[in-house]
Amino acid sequence: MAKSPAKPSHPPAREPRPSVAHLLSTIGELEAENEALWKALTETQLYVLDGYFVSISPGVDVPLVGHCPTLHAQAQGNTFDEVVADLRDAMQVALDGRAHFGSPIPPKDIEAKCLD
Repeated sequence: MAKSPAKPSHPPAREPRPSVAHLLSTIGELEAENEALWKALTETQLYVLDGYFVSISPGVDVPLVGHCPTLHAQAQGNTFDEVVADLRDAMQVALDGRAHFGSPIPPKDIEAKCLD
């Protein structure tokens, strides 16, 4: 018959409780982070650039950040036009890199056809 494991003679030590000041500081940090995320979410604009969906939103260290999730391309800049130009370049670099290494090119997110 197998013996059951011996029970510890004392309960495990509990973590010390954080101070109220520490909790209030943590709450303040979380509220600030929540505010920044909400601002970024509500100020994010979605576009189609060269057939791929892109987002342009306020940055943390720079005024604007652009992102193309399909191509994993990102750019940043001081003006909308600068971000669009840099993002277009980053998207082309991503496409060129895939072509160079024989990786599949992701299909465009949207195909637009002009009606004549």
